[in-house]
Amino acid sequence: MAYLATIHDLPEDILLKVMDASHVHRFPHCRLYNSSTPDSPVTLAQVCRRWRQSALALPSLWSCIHVTPELSSGCDDMVDAYLSRSGYLPLTIVFICHTTAFKEHPGWDVGWEEFESTIWPRFKRSWDHLVLQQSRWKHCAIYSLYAEASVYLIQSLDRAIFPQLEHFGVTSYSEVDEDTTDCTLKFFAPALTHFRTDIVPTLHSSSEFFQNLTELKLSKVTIEAGLLARILASVSSTLTVLVLAEVLVVRPHTITLTPMTIRRLRYIALCMVHGVDPAGSPVVQISITSFVPLLCQGSPELRTFHLSCDGEFLMNLCNSSTKSTFKQVERLEYATTHRERSAWVLLTRFTSLRELYLLQPIDISFVLDQITRESYSMASWRHLHTLAIQGEAKGSTLLKLLQARARIGCPIRKLVLGQETLSRLTPSVRDSIQGFGVEVMPYPGQPVPPDSSGLTILAWDTDRDRPAFVPWNNTYLWDFEDQFKNNIG
Repeated sequence: MAYLATIHDLPEDILLKVMDASHVHRFPHCRLYNSSTPDSPVTLAQVCRRWRQSALALPSLWSCIHVTPELSSGCDDMVDAYLSRSGYLPLTIVFICHTTAFKEHPGWDVGWEEFESTIWPRFKRSWDHLVLQQSRWKHCAIYSLYAEASVYLIQSLDRAIFPQLEHFGVTSYSEVDEDTTDCTLKFFAPALTHFRTDIVPTLHSSSEFFQNLTELKLSKVTIEAGLLARILASVSSTLTVLVLAEVLVVRPHTITLTPMTIRRLRYIALCMVHGVDPAGSPVVQISITSFVPLLCQGSPELRTFHLSCDGEFLMNLCNSSTKSTFKQVERLEYATTHRERSAWVLLTRFTSLRELYLLQPIDISFVLDQITRESYSMASWRHLHTLAIQGEAKGSTLLKLLQARARIGCPIRKLVLGQETLSRLTPSVRDSIQGFGVEVMPYPGQPVPPDSSGLTILAWDTDRDRPAFVPWNNTYLWDFEDQFKNNIG
């Protein structure tokens, strides 16, 4: 019987491959501070002399740089070490500028004056060193607690040239005054395809800044309707993903109600989008909800629609849409606090659904009963094969639905259920579900906070056999977890 060689006896080339593969598959855990995280590049370099030699010979282990609140006063030296060890490889930068107190207890953080005199200098030095490597930037995500820090970070990029930058996202947890601060993005990034922001002044950047974008995500911003229309016009030939989350549209009545063609758009997420007048008071939603059908009708490639809304938005969207409005949509991710019949009426406008995701806080029982009733009348979704339920559903209700779908010859093939529902299914119900030939899967991740936004994506990139890296997904104010968790946010 032949025994496998111990790791100490592995040839150098095999050891390098093992280290590189392990790092690639676990890299969202990497941290740029001294920790006991076993898959950290720092730890790999500290195991023994041979491991250190091997780790230092792999530039890819050092090309993902996280600047976090846990950094010591010598963090700029650590950044320099990463920059040197990563050779000339493209860089992924995640810059989280706040204190450990804010991370552990939001709202307990120090004021800007104290932060500026004690902690900010180490962040500033690290950032300045990173900016000098602008030719290597590929992904950059900024999370800043203080408006003053956000302004500095953005303005430091003026006239910079980022030939490789593809992803850029910036989040400020303190509002940046657009009337007194110039935070337009004035750098040149011809390869930029993904942009995420919650800082309004950044949206006043030139149309050339947006012209190659494929993904645009706006979160928690108040934006003039005219500016939003101009941005959409500038990305009309390239955009594939549009996310508007907790967005207030000022003067929505000024939106021109004419079809807008975005030929490549395949995903739209609308999460709590509202209209306000210039004084900040709510206005009638009709202008916004009338604009949505026009946008959908001008997007022939649209396949996935995420909608999280309140009752007013929902009812107005019902009134401004028809059964032809969303005819090309095959996957709907649906969440609403509204518990009246209009919540169901809007669902029936999506006539070509193949996948339906019912997200909290929607009334699960009501919707499932309606699907069952409509199935018996043979009026509902001939091609629906996947049903995902984030909240709790009764086993008896699920069985009735599966039976109704099977009876009309349009069976459900896949059920995605939350852990609470799965744990309460009795053995007899499980056996009955299996009898319908249904594949049952657990709903990925934990319940999503109601105010979150973004894409529901798989955590794994099967084409590259590695985590699907999206720098800004599921990164909350105080908790920097894995960047690739399944989320709507």
